[in-house]
Amino acid sequence: MVSLTISFDIIDDALVMENVHIIAGICEFAEEIVQHGGCVIVQREYTNASPNILVIFKTVDEVRDWRERMNGLQHKLGRKEIG
Repeated sequence: MVSLTISFDIIDDALVMENVHIIAGICEFAEEIVQHGGCVIVQREYTNASPNILVIFKTVDEVRDWRERMNGLQHKLGRKEIG
């Protein structure tokens, strides 16, 4: 099984910098991974400790829901939505 591990810091930085194309690309790749039976792991990484897994996505619907929740947050903050 193929898995994609994403550092939450990358997502957070991209959202703050309004680089929504980066997040859109991550979401598209995540959908592709789960469509082929893989999983997507979003985790917080630390320098001197083990990573903390925040969420594991196993279905396209879960990835799409995550994307919509991020879009909702972006809308509330008056920022660009993820394409």
